[in-house]
Amino acid sequence: MKPKYDAWKKEEDAKAAVAAEAQRKADEESARAAKAAQARAAAVARAKVHRAYDGRDPDGQCQADGKPPYREDYTGGTYDENEMVALSDGCVHLFERHSTRSPNDNTFCCPR
Repeated sequence: MKPKYDAWKKEEDAKAAVAAEAQRKADEESARAAKAAQARAAAVARAKVHRAYDGRDPDGQCQADGKPPYREDYTGGTYDENEMVALSDGCVHLFERHSTRSPNDNTFCCPR
């Protein structure tokens, strides 16, 4: 009985390994497609969004909060598009983002 079980178990393990590899490849392809779609959306957003420098000197509030030193306003797109472009530029929100949108949602602390 034991040899029969061992053969069955080996076959089941091989099937499971093949299925796991197929799932891993499908997950990788899905992640690649999502990344490509995100890159296309970012390119479209970047064409609409404008980065307005808030002066050439480092911003005291950004620095006091331990964020990148330069205050920038991103405008021209929706709040989500502005945020997508700002975050891809390495910026972080200066003000806490709330569920109710405000013009402060377009203000970021950015590296140069």
